[in-house]
Amino acid sequence: MLDNIMDILFEFATDIEEKSECRNTPKGLFYQISKLETGIFAEFWNTVLQRFNSNSSKTLQSVQLNLNAAVGVLKSLKDFINEQRTKFDAFEEVGKCLTDTEEYIVEHHRLQRRNVRQQPLDYGHSEEAQLTPKEAFYAKAFLPCVDKLLMCLEHRLGAYSEVCDLFGFFINFPAMDSESINIAAEKLSAFYKHDLGTTFGDELIQFQSFISLFLDEKPDDCSIEQFMYSTINDKDVRDTFPNTEIALKIYLTLMISNSSGEQSFSKMKLIKNLQRTTMSQSRLTKLSIMSAESDILCGLDFFQHYKDLCCSEST
Repeated sequence: MLDNIMDILFEFATDIEEKSECRNTPKGLFYQISKLETGIFAEFWNTVLQRFNSNSSKTLQSVQLNLNAAVGVLKSLKDFINEQRTKFDAFEEVGKCLTDTEEYIVEHHRLQRRNVRQQPLDYGHSEEAQLTPKEAFYAKAFLPCVDKLLMCLEHRLGAYSEVCDLFGFFINFPAMDSESINIAAEKLSAFYKHDLGTTFGDELIQFQSFISLFLDEKPDDCSIEQFMYSTINDKDVRDTFPNTEIALKIYLTLMISNSSGEQSFSKMKLIKNLQRTTMSQSRLTKLSIMSAESDILCGLDFFQHYKDLCCSEST
């Protein structure tokens, strides 16, 4: 793929029938892509993004998200990224083949000499390390890139781990024993002390017996948390299991467990940015909400509103 891009850029850059400014842009891009550093990063990101896309993104965006599995996927992905530190030489070899060069771009800079008069004791100071171009690229570009990626993964992993620690027991809820249910209920009610009552543990134990009667009705494309919440509403037992319904509702409405909600907020941002110069903030907000709640909007009858509007315009 990179070879094809370079061939096309070279063709445009050497086409004498094109204007000079039209040739300069692909010429500059060709020069940048031809660098060994670009080839190394191209192979690195190809390796990393394949792992991100092949399992991580699809798992984390699934409507049947398993929090325990999601945490495991993120931890394994973090370990995979960390292992890339030791594979720089392999990336370099592939980069040499992609760019057909073995030379790094050498940065020339003047070495700063220490003032002996101001620092006569020469304590705690050493000469500036002289790195080869390869060592400089590895230390100043490759490692910071890996470290930044690891830091972002650690941040997201922390969010998933926190939610999993509170709500992860719902995944195996039908098979849990009473003691484990009480421990999980105590931890969750302590975190949401203003939302869940003190009898949450006993309520969950009763709910386990209740939900076991309907497990054979669970669709294959429905998560266990969504099924339990839907069963409470479909069987109209919200008054019997009020705390359980609240706990499931909290979990199902968290952004971390609701990929469709995340997509809705992304769409809201897109709408606001697109129409920002032509609409007021109030109208933008209302339009965004209408887009996010499109399923409710489609079920409303606007005929009377259209009729009233036509009458007002005609008069």
